[in-house]
Amino acid sequence: MGWLITLLLIAGGVVVYRYLTTVEAEIRSEIAATEDTGKPSSVSDSTTESIIISLVRARPGILQTDIYREFPRFDRKQIQKELLELDRSGRISRRKFGNTYQLSALD
Repeated sequence: MGWLITLLLIAGGVVVYRYLTTVEAEIRSEIAATEDTGKPSSVSDSTTESIIISLVRARPGILQTDIYREFPRFDRKQIQKELLELDRSGRISRRKFGNTYQLSALD
């Protein structure tokens, strides 16, 4: 009886492995398709920088979390990096406000 349980466990493992490799292949193809569509993955160009600064000027005291909503196609980590660089360069000011930052333009 023990050999039957072992055989079923091995067969189940093979089925799960095949399923997971299929899912992995689907995910990889979706990632490749997303990259091919030209969807921006970073916020590094100067146009986006100027849009962020214009938004902060137009809405003084805007929260950083609200900036994310304005750029739903962009990665939050990249937006955070861009805002940090703008703060360090003296173009905007970031002030801690709860679990986010309140932004204001400096120039």
